[in-house]
Amino acid sequence: MADEYKPNRNFKPVTIDEVSPSRVVKEASAPSKRPASRGMPKARVNPKLAQEFDSELVHKITSGRKRMFWFANHFILFVLGVTL
Repeated sequence: MADEYKPNRNFKPVTIDEVSPSRVVKEASAPSKRPASRGMPKARVNPKLAQEFDSELVHKITSGRKRMFWFANHFILFVLGVTL
């Protein structure tokens, strides 16, 4: 594992002279960047996985609301008990 890393690493910025010549040639011959696309990017989504996430999210929201309801009731009763 130690052989994978250079023991003499330094963190100064790399200059163009230090970059390998093949990389410079590739970057120089590469076509210019295309303009940014507009709208929603296309994505491949597994419908089953999306439905599972949706059902999990609905379950978490409903259970969270129930827990907050009971916590609020308990907290109100606690405050009333302390004030009395």
